[in-house]
Amino acid sequence: SIPVDESALLAQARRSSPELLAQGHELAADEQAVRRAKQEYTPDFSIGVGTDLQGIAQSLAGSLVLPATRYQAIDAAIRQAQANLGRTAALRRQSTHDLASRITGDLATLHDARRQSEFLTETVLPRLEQIVTSTRNSFAAGQATMLDVLESQRSLIAMRRLVAQMRVQRENQMADIEAALGRPLETLK
Repeated sequence: SIPVDESALLAQARRSSPELLAQGHELAADEQAVRRAKQEYTPDFSIGVGTDLQGIAQSLAGSLVLPATRYQAIDAAIRQAQANLGRTAALRRQSTHDLASRITGDLATLHDARRQSEFLTETVLPRLEQIVTSTRNSFAAGQATMLDVLESQRSLIAMRRLVAQMRVQRENQMADIEAALGRPLETLK
């Protein structure tokens, strides 16, 4: 069973999901790209000082580069960087919602499979085993046919197979939740 409640599990998934962590890094990179694009407005200064080895000739040079003719290109680059940032933020929000939906669905399926498995194991299987025993006894007393015995055993085997399939489904759902969390559920206790 799940060691923590659903809201804590969803909060943990938002914090440790590998997909959301990667998108968080993309978001930070896009924010940096917006800041970098805005820095293109800043003029470039450069100063150079030079001398020869004998100290006879000395020079001092400076330059100032203004982005006067590039304002449209800089504005376009800033808008593009902001659009990329908005796209990445929207993708991250969508991924967060998708993750929550996936985990909620997995938890619902997991709880349903557990409930069904318990019902079959505690109620149906014991009754089928009683039917098999009763049919065998009836066959021994000559009141049932071999076909009746085989049919009751077939029903019992089919039910056991169904219970086993539900256990596999539960384990698959647990693995899916752990994949979404990026860590085993046992570490959440």
